[in-house]
Amino acid sequence: MNYVNRRTFLKTSGVVGGASLTGVAGCLGGGGGGGTPTINVGYVVPIENMISLMGIDEIKSQLDNVGDAYELNLSRYSSTPDILNSMAAGELNVGLPAYASFPGAINGNAVPNGMTAVVSGFYDAEPDYFAIPVLSMEDSGIQNPEDLDGAKIGVNATGTGVHAIIYRMLQKVDIDPENDVDFVEIGFPAMGSALREGKIDAGIFVSTFGNAERNKGGVQTVFDSQDAWEQPYPFTFLVAKNDFIDENEDGLRAWIADYVQMINYSYDNRDTVVSLASEEFDVPESLLSSFYLTQDDYYRPKDGHLDVDALQHTTDALTEMGFLEKSPTMSDYVTNEYLPE
Repeated sequence: MNYVNRRTFLKTSGVVGGASLTGVAGCLGGGGGGGTPTINVGYVVPIENMISLMGIDEIKSQLDNVGDAYELNLSRYSSTPDILNSMAAGELNVGLPAYASFPGAINGNAVPNGMTAVVSGFYDAEPDYFAIPVLSMEDSGIQNPEDLDGAKIGVNATGTGVHAIIYRMLQKVDIDPENDVDFVEIGFPAMGSALREGKIDAGIFVSTFGNAERNKGGVQTVFDSQDAWEQPYPFTFLVAKNDFIDENEDGLRAWIADYVQMINYSYDNRDTVVSLASEEFDVPESLLSSFYLTQDDYYRPKDGHLDVDALQHTTDALTEMGFLEKSPTMSDYVTNEYLPE
């Protein structure tokens, strides 16, 4: 686990150059009932996981409830399975998993007393918005999914949502993802340099890093998540431990209200938020301005709503693919009841 500090976000990506990716905000504390709860939240990618913006003082000051109804600690992790492991260990009350790691954790009873998805992060494969791409070099000879047979493919971690995108597409073109390719685990910030240095033949890129590599030039899209999934689905969402919900429902509702307020504030004050995020995470403002909170970015519902049917569709498909052992009934683990009216 890493904690986010200023001026460290894209350093290993080659966008800025330099040291490793780290995370945002304070030390972990308890979240028990009977007082103002401390909500410990884990996420993976700063900026595109919008919860990270709640660690910026100027944005936090616009929110109605933080500091009164609850306190907030944010921590960054390298993958969604790591987040779920930390929830199971009691280090986090709330985490931001992906559509693939969440049902897998449900199947394995990974978090004691269970967990419930309570508010959306972002949707993937939404028409006219950013779709997660697998990129190769233009001169590599890998232009289509069929060309990936025998390739080394970069992924942040196996078992993740982005891994599932690749897995699904390979199966669609009759490539066995278990035996016909090599998955190489590489952090998102280092994915671009690994591709350009020939350490991998193709890699998958989330929005900040994908837009950065496209701006550099020399890369091409082999396929994207719209090709793989063909319909929109909730990719990430914030999940709370059930025992934390039971003990701190008022604090949880207040935090979710602030989170939804923060999403709307960010869209309504895009230039300000881009500037603040650029400074906080040392990302070039010109890069963020080119895509962030536009249709070149992910689709994020401004009301925080989670589409349970769409999540069930992807869960069932993952099971059919062999990516999951069984398909949970997602309506048992997802609710919109804590969203502000």
